Amino acid sequence: MKTSILAIILSLVATIPVFAKNWYCTDYDQYVSRNFTPLTPDSLKLTFERRGETEKYWKGGADFRLKSGNDSIDQFLAEKVRYLIYEDSLYVNCKDLRCDGVFLGDGYARAYRLEKDKIIVMLDKDDDGGLFVTIAEGIMGTLQPEMAPKTCYVITSDKKIVEKITPDWMYRYLEPYSSNLAQYKKYPKAQQESSRVIIWFLKALRKIYRY
Repeated sequence: MKTSILAIILSLVATIPVFAKNWYCTDYDQYVSRNFTPLTPDSLKLTFERRGETEKYWKGGADFRLKSGNDSIDQFLAEKVRYLIYEDSLYVNCKDLRCDGVFLGDGYARAYRLEKDKIIVMLDKDDDGGLFVTIAEGIMGTLQPEMAPKTCYVITSDKKIVEKITPDWMYRYLEPYSSNLAQYKKYPKAQQESSRVIIWFLKALRKIYRY
């Protein structure tokens, strides 16, 4: 009996997801193939330091600068890592990424995986063209009639150019799902670009994942 119980326990341990730790990738191909490298040491704790609004406006809006207390690790995170899975959430290093000639920022932003091979990064765009990051929490909750102009950008390769998710992009994506498309079109154009609306519809279709 003891042997059987031990075998069951070992089998359960063997099925624990690899995401029990923190992981990183240095490029898109590694991420898509799920070729993650453990972030060491296991005891490493990162501080997500928010960048100032002035700095974000002039240098792009990726919101987080990661601090570990170790200069060499901080430099590695800033210069070498592109995708980070930390405490069950995905973050993208937006260094050198741009859309329509505007850089997303020299820092990390919250992201999700779309289907198997796409990554959605969530940022804000203000009227003057500066990009500001946002974290969409409670995305399946009630949508408010007044929303900040949050929007999403999609990564599909290692190219530095990313694509903004516009209403037209969503129309094409939702075309096979007529009822969802009809519901999406009921929102005003400004809200159709909101990351809360975009993420809500993609999550409702079960197309989006935490990492």
